[in-house]
Amino acid sequence: MKPTKLFLALAVAVLLGACSSENKVIEFPLVGAANTKMIVFEKVELTDTATVLTIRGFNQPNYWIRVAACTRLVAQGIECKLLDSRDIEIGKELFMPEDGDSCFTLLFEPLPKGAISFDFIEGEAEDDWRIYDIDLTGKRDANKPEGLPHELYREPKAEGAMPEYAYEIGDVTINVHLLGYREGCMKRMTLPVNTTFEGQRSVDVNIDPKTGEGSVTFRQHGTACSFVIVNGRGHEAFFFAPGETIDLYVNLARINQMARYNYQTPVENPLIKGCWTKGSRYDALNNLPPVDWNAPDSLNTYDYTEGVMDADEYVERLIDFYHDECDFIESTPCHPWQKIVTKNIALASCFGALERDHRKYVTSDNGDVLVPFKSEHYERIFSLVDTESPYLLLGRDVYRIVKNTRGLNFAKKSGQLYDIYITHNTVSKTVGYNIGIVGETLNENVHLSNPFFAKVCHDVEQQVDNGEKILRKLIEPYKGKFILLDVWGTWCGPCKRALANSQEEYEHLKDYDIVYLYLANRSSEESWKNVIKEYNVTGDNVVHYNLPAEQQTAIEHFLGVNSFP
Repeated sequence: MKPTKLFLALAVAVLLGACSSENKVIEFPLVGAANTKMIVFEKVELTDTATVLTIRGFNQPNYWIRVAACTRLVAQGIECKLLDSRDIEIGKELFMPEDGDSCFTLLFEPLPKGAISFDFIEGEAEDDWRIYDIDLTGKRDANKPEGLPHELYREPKAEGAMPEYAYEIGDVTINVHLLGYREGCMKRMTLPVNTTFEGQRSVDVNIDPKTGEGSVTFRQHGTACSFVIVNGRGHEAFFFAPGETIDLYVNLARINQMARYNYQTPVENPLIKGCWTKGSRYDALNNLPPVDWNAPDSLNTYDYTEGVMDADEYVERLIDFYHDECDFIESTPCHPWQKIVTKNIALASCFGALERDHRKYVTSDNGDVLVPFKSEHYERIFSLVDTESPYLLLGRDVYRIVKNTRGLNFAKKSGQLYDIYITHNTVSKTVGYNIGIVGETLNENVHLSNPFFAKVCHDVEQQVDNGEKILRKLIEPYKGKFILLDVWGTWCGPCKRALANSQEEYEHLKDYDIVYLYLANRSSEESWKNVIKEYNVTGDNVVHYNLPAEQQTAIEHFLGVNSFP
């Protein structure tokens, strides 16, 4: 689009005023909170005649973004109207290039004198862009956001031995506090919880639209590691144990700065802390300062010009990687506890590469046969660490370590690795994950060294039994009919897209005596009712349940639900 005369006139005015001491340029200003990750403010130019925003817009290739004509800036209660644009036409779709990254400029009326921050408001609809508290001073400390308890401003005294893995079972309650939140900014956030034996599960937290706070309770086996996702962007990880009630403080100011770091390279990692905890045995670990783990080399296990490696060569490459990673971790200035956790991530990466087995992507002219990995290869990787350590299961990707115990042959049926192997097999078979695993499961002839692991097996089996009983009670009224069971969630976009086709589906199958039974996963009562109404998921043979979380979880365990949709 060619610049308009108004834009040119304003641009000239900006240039003519460049000598004024009042003019100011702020690059990548800190943002307090936002309901979108689609735009990043690259530069703000303040003049007597205009406020000029240079913006990076993001979306998937061939998707589009659009700036509405009513978009405005708000500072000190004064609204500054949108005047003109460059490289985007107001009210028209801007389609993304192949890299999904665009750049455009917006001109607004000048901000009031003395403004130290402003808001970017597109409109009043729920999905309209709203970006709050954009800093103009450059002096705000992003690691000390308003609302963070003062005792968490200080670096924790992390002394002595790191808290060990919690061999316990119980409910966890997480009370969420969004720091920098503005009313209506968001309704929910997600906590992907990396569990020891059941992989990653998503825990949805409904946010009070007025206060920016929410709470969620769920059952947990052993220590878990989670991280925060707000508007599709993740924060750093934190640990918690069963039986704890913790306060989680989420630093919304981190999002915009990390967006800059993600697309502009090379650029210094801003090292803004994403979250703090209070009330967990792992507080001292969770609240340590962030570290730039920008290792010089990523995991490169395979030179694709070499042809097909044999299994021994491939594993040796993994072992070399692990040693290199450990050397790098040791050379990085940070607390020893952070090094322990990061080495566990490196170990999990080795097992991840073993699972992916990059050799299968290599074509060979010699007809080389891909020799599978054997028990001895898994043993060589496990020999890199102390498998009896109470820190072995403390890590972001601990499930990857746990499930690779299935590659071992246990001559001696005792010790922590054997306990993990039996528990993983039992849980996997019980809840329907990884169908086809061959191995021992918990029975009267199996004796586990640590009673915690046996309790996990029995607890999961009990949940599955409860889930079967609850589900049988729900379907009891519909004996003799076909039942189509849909487990969904209001937070799941693909689930809602499927709901949009429900009436067409009902019409297509109207000749059959079918009951459509919908079970909602962790959805607030309000959003549950709104989605059903919005997509018209109704009918004489349509039944909806929004069960208490523990009942829904039990049913999902029984059915083996481990992903959505």
